[in-house]
Amino acid sequence: MVLEGIVKYLTATIILLFSLALGWLVSAKYLEPVILKAFNPETHEKYLDIWFTVFVLIELAILSGYTLYIYRVYMSNKHLTKSSSGRS
Repeated sequence: MVLEGIVKYLTATIILLFSLALGWLVSAKYLEPVILKAFNPETHEKYLDIWFTVFVLIELAILSGYTLYIYRVYMSNKHLTKSSSGRS
């Protein structure tokens, strides 16, 4: 029972790391032309500010989804630990 919960957490962590890497690769390939076309930053500093802001928003969205998933796993395993320990 507890092992199932640990496996779920490890799976979620692997998915998180994969999602973060995939988000970085996708943003590096597809997001740069969009930023250059939409915002047309004149200075290098402004371009880096826009790039960083968009990248942080992508990573925050991924982390929020991960947190929600972990919360759901915790809530689904909560009843398993209560019933298996014999306490209420």
